[in-house]
Amino acid sequence: MFPTLQPFSGLVRFPAGTDGAPPAGARLILTGATDMPYRRGSFALTPPSFVIFAIALVLALVAMLAHYAHASIPLLSTAHAFDALAIAFVVLTIGVLFRGV
Repeated sequence: MFPTLQPFSGLVRFPAGTDGAPPAGARLILTGATDMPYRRGSFALTPPSFVIFAIALVLALVAMLAHYAHASIPLLSTAHAFDALAIAFVVLTIGVLFRGV
């Protein structure tokens, strides 16, 4: 196998009959590269559910509207826009760190 592919030896395979070396013009076939969850250290990162992502996105957009457009939004003043943005980030982080959320 090529020295540049050593870190990916478990993820890369070549067409049958090539003895581990790609023939000229061969395309790599990645296997297992899209498996979730992504492990980093002792915990797994998972994509958030659509509902969690939508809640975080709406909170972030509301915070941006309150801060930059000075929109009048009930329960959120311009002074508390950062708080809403921080809550949106925390919601999204919870969705990534905890599986099934």
